[in-house]
Amino acid sequence: MSTVYLIGIGGSGMLPLARLALARGYSVWGSDAKLSREAVADLKKEGIYAAGPPSAGRIDEMEGGLVVYSTAISESHPERMRAHELHSRGKLRLLHRMDFLNELVAHAPLRLGMAGTHGKTSSTALAGWMLMELGKDPLIIAGGRPLYLDRSIRNGEKVAVFETDESDGSFLRSNATHRLILNADEDHLNYYGGFENLQQAFQEFASSGTVIYNTGDPGLIPLRNSSLPLEGYCIYPSRAECMQSDAFLAGYFPDQDDTLEFRIRRHHLKSASNDFDSAVPDPGAQNGPASNAIAESNPGITGQPTSEFEKSEEEVFYRFRLGVPGRHFASNALGILGLVLLAFDDLDIQKCIQALESFPGTERRLECLGTHKGMPVYDDYGHHPSEIRAVLDALTQRFPGREIRVVFQPHRYTRTRELASSFAASLAHAGRVFLLPLYSAGEEPLLGVDSALIGSFMPANKPAHLLDDDVSPVFESPKGNPIVLFLGAGDVSQTARKLFRQTV
Repeated sequence: MSTVYLIGIGGSGMLPLARLALARGYSVWGSDAKLSREAVADLKKEGIYAAGPPSAGRIDEMEGGLVVYSTAISESHPERMRAHELHSRGKLRLLHRMDFLNELVAHAPLRLGMAGTHGKTSSTALAGWMLMELGKDPLIIAGGRPLYLDRSIRNGEKVAVFETDESDGSFLRSNATHRLILNADEDHLNYYGGFENLQQAFQEFASSGTVIYNTGDPGLIPLRNSSLPLEGYCIYPSRAECMQSDAFLAGYFPDQDDTLEFRIRRHHLKSASNDFDSAVPDPGAQNGPASNAIAESNPGITGQPTSEFEKSEEEVFYRFRLGVPGRHFASNALGILGLVLLAFDDLDIQKCIQALESFPGTERRLECLGTHKGMPVYDDYGHHPSEIRAVLDALTQRFPGREIRVVFQPHRYTRTRELASSFAASLAHAGRVFLLPLYSAGEEPLLGVDSALIGSFMPANKPAHLLDDDVSPVFESPKGNPIVLFLGAGDVSQTARKLFRQTV
């Protein structure tokens, strides 16, 4: 049995890796200064041997094994320094976590990698769920826990589904055979130095494997202008624009709800059998489990089985409605459907739609925790202005006319400094705004950068209320049955779950 030691094993990117390594037959060890005694004990019950404070002496015991680190572990970290020294002498292997992930999924002939500034975890969870429902036995590793798994991983052999990480450029080393690019937004600029460099990195990521990307995302315009052989998907304002688009998948919202209608173009099936024949019901049929397809008035539809179809031969609109609200998630779901269709040539579209619609969700992605003092409470990982706006839009669409109260915990000093005014602009779409103290994520403090900086940019008619750890003011004056949303990538979720005595 091979042994692996993960430095910073408790991190959101490292712990799933540790669990997958255990499932793949490794003896797993590690350390993390932030691990409590209870967390160490819980990991031991899983079969993972972790310690709290780091110790270079533990690395000496790893001779002949493998040590894994993330970009968050500085070069001056005592365990990383010792590992580098022993690695240089040929005593052990030393890998970045992206390279170790490549090794853990290399056995799978199909490897589906998610990329984008936002939405990778929920997209990984949804893709994994689809493949499970379709009987493909996927390996799944996500940065958050899919609600259908006890942990954030699932072992499998034939196909792997995983997140890639653009924050440090390591996604450029991914061995994904099929790639989905959701979006590109202004983030991680402390690493890239400018948004144009981040866009260039996504273009480089798109130069390998089979790739589908969101053609409607402004940050991905360089991909639209490139000569790379890419497939696209997009949500348009109208059905007419869907018909005119040459994107592989094109969708639109016909009504003011979460039901998306979409059509497929240029999809070649080796053996469609009756998939698309059975998917064209009476155009007058009511929407329901057996009527997810709508025949477009087109002489190309004959109702006969076909081995392949092209733009000029067949135009069929399908529909789905997700349990998770909002245009943002529906767009991601459309991209995932495209990715899965490109990876497999034996799929029944109706079964794909049923899998999409039955998705249970992901922990901390618009997760409803319950009701506190008569107010529904949601928890979401959103920590970038675009994510915040998307989550607020989704809740507004699902609960029209109801006040949304946001409890936001800024994440990282550098991100807060760069995007303070953008945070305020997004938060201004809430009914009331409450700001918790900034979560540093290990960064050194920056002078003048804190939660109050965001508050200073809030409009006069929508002031932010600064909180300490006491969130009771959020639940005062419940008139109008408001919705409460806890937002952030730090420990804000623990604050929310204390209301229900839950842990995450």
